[in-house]
Amino acid sequence: MGIRSMTGFSKIEFWCGGHEYVLEMMSLNSKFIDVSVFVYNGSLELEHRIRKAVTEKIKRGKVKVSIKRQFRDNTSEEEFLLTVARVYESVIKLSKSRRWSVPSLGEVFPILPYYSANYDGDPKWECVSRAVDVAVDALLGSQLSEGKRLVEDIAKRLDRVEDMVREVEILYREWYEDKKGELRQKLSSLLQEDVNSLDVSSVVSELLGRGDVTEEIVRLGVHIKRFRDILNLDSPVGKDMNFILQEMLREINTIGSKSSASEIVDVVIDIKSELERIREQAQNIL
Repeated sequence: MGIRSMTGFSKIEFWCGGHEYVLEMMSLNSKFIDVSVFVYNGSLELEHRIRKAVTEKIKRGKVKVSIKRQFRDNTSEEEFLLTVARVYESVIKLSKSRRWSVPSLGEVFPILPYYSANYDGDPKWECVSRAVDVAVDALLGSQLSEGKRLVEDIAKRLDRVEDMVREVEILYREWYEDKKGELRQKLSSLLQEDVNSLDVSSVVSELLGRGDVTEEIVRLGVHIKRFRDILNLDSPVGKDMNFILQEMLREINTIGSKSSASEIVDVVIDIKSELERIREQAQNIL
């Protein structure tokens, strides 16, 4: 199986009752399931049945479905015009039977396309049902392909984040050693004066501790490993991804606030930028 995106598209052409139809289905990102259906003849019954069939297979996302009549050649156009003529004849007959004034074709023509569509009646549900099943399966396949692309992109970005976290760790160690040397020299100078050595040592420890980001780096490594693990799952993982990304951003923000070295701050900004791009991608994952 694999991870699916909430973005997908499918298009199915099918025949029913001697007429050709086009069924298009598109899905977008949404926290809940939201299915909107447009049927060429405005049939509420068909819309209801289609909506129910779609929600049985798709549980999350904004899904748009449309069914239209297909006219490919002059024969189909001629058939459509004959239908329009039959509808207009019915209008004339009805007007005469009710003793109404008979409207001209020019007066009726603007609304004929709607009535001519309904004149032929609804396509049989058996035909539409099979087409909807095929379209939904094709849409799910499209979502799976898009999900694979998103996972590949996220994995590459995660590699870059991991490399930058290692860089932060190296820069921190260098900063720590330099800072420790500076504080040692200051401590030596202070100890030559009349200062309590124990108090000075506690001050040094506190100063070093304020910039210690070891715990945050370790937790970032754990989050990255967990994120990689869920990239290999088949179940819906979008919500888990967003939760882990929030934790990763929290850790990297803490590192940025603790670090006084400009080199570390620059890398932290790059990591945050990459994590934001991953989060944008994760928003589309089911």
